[in-house]
Amino acid sequence: MDIKTLKNFITIAENGSICKAAKELHMSQPPLSKQIKLLEDELNVQLFDRSTRGVELTNEGRLLYTHATSLVAYNDLIMRELMDAGSETIRLGMITS
Repeated sequence: MDIKTLKNFITIAENGSICKAAKELHMSQPPLSKQIKLLEDELNVQLFDRSTRGVELTNEGRLLYTHATSLVAYNDLIMRELMDAGSETIRLGMITS
């Protein structure tokens, strides 16, 4: 499980459709479906109830969604802080004599 997979999982959950999520993520549906299937296999749980109308989170999926949104937000915070820390500019002034 990695951050990208969690972000994709969140996008699917929020769209209620793998196809709509794939469009939002600018990717095709089969690789996204496969990624979620691999995540389900890794966790040994079913995350979505699938139907012809879309997908709906299972109880386990809702639990993962809650934690995933926190993890992704925390990851984004860390990335912003690291980028801000690395962009500190030191200015030196010199007087010619």
